[in-house]
Amino acid sequence: MNERIAKERIENILNETIIEWTPSAGSNFIASTRDHSYFIKSSQNSDDSRLKEANGLKDLSHYYEHVPKVFHADQDLLIIDYIPSQEPDKNFWEQLGKNLAQMHSNKVEYFGYKENNWIGLSQQNNMTTAIAKQNPGVFFWENRISFKKNQIERTGERLVSDEQRERLKNQTIELLTYKDAFASPLHGDLWEGNVLCAQGSLPYLIDPAFYYGDRESDLAMTECFGGFSPLFYESYNKHFPLSEGYEKRKHIYNLYHMLNHFIIFGENYRRACLHIIENII
Repeated sequence: MNERIAKERIENILNETIIEWTPSAGSNFIASTRDHSYFIKSSQNSDDSRLKEANGLKDLSHYYEHVPKVFHADQDLLIIDYIPSQEPDKNFWEQLGKNLAQMHSNKVEYFGYKENNWIGLSQQNNMTTAIAKQNPGVFFWENRISFKKNQIERTGERLVSDEQRERLKNQTIELLTYKDAFASPLHGDLWEGNVLCAQGSLPYLIDPAFYYGDRESDLAMTECFGGFSPLFYESYNKHFPLSEGYEKRKHIYNLYHMLNHFIIFGENYRRACLHIIENII
């Protein structure tokens, strides 16, 4: 998007004059007016990722206090609050654990979401069958593992044999259909890059891949790429202890993210996917 045209368009949308315009990562910008600062996310793609991100932010904000406000969203533009960040401290990690535990304590009637959305640069399938809506294991198999496996296979790749597929399916459904499981609001893509420590150590969540699912999938994602501070896990378990068997189930949840990274980034993630699959089956 041409910078001059972008500024004029955003000024018209906001009905404010931009007095400072700062490039950010990618094709994003920080636009400051006299009274407010906005984070501008533009898209060069012809997808609906900005619209779906806006919907996810709005729905996430019903359950979690510190989420950037959405001011505008269309096919190629998202305007949200700009959240200045600082280095996370002890209070940040403890509050994040508490806030996430409180969000996950909300029970929702079904697994899935009102629409499909995006996880990174790849589509996320949230439209469920009647069985998957009520069964966490079936949901995660049909809408997460099998969906990503099928995406990969449509490119000509094949990670598992038919026999391995059936064993993976059975293990996924059996292990994830445990007695304490229920659907709750999830961030969906909860790695360290998607949390911000705002002024006052306020823990903000950004860039969600929102849906309703088992809370353990959010927790597993925090461990997938390096992990959060131990203070976060201590705080979370103090307010909402994880159920027995999580240490085994978390590998299934994280297989989803590894398969998704394989789709987006390619061969570097093949070995990681195969290693997790072997451990599961």
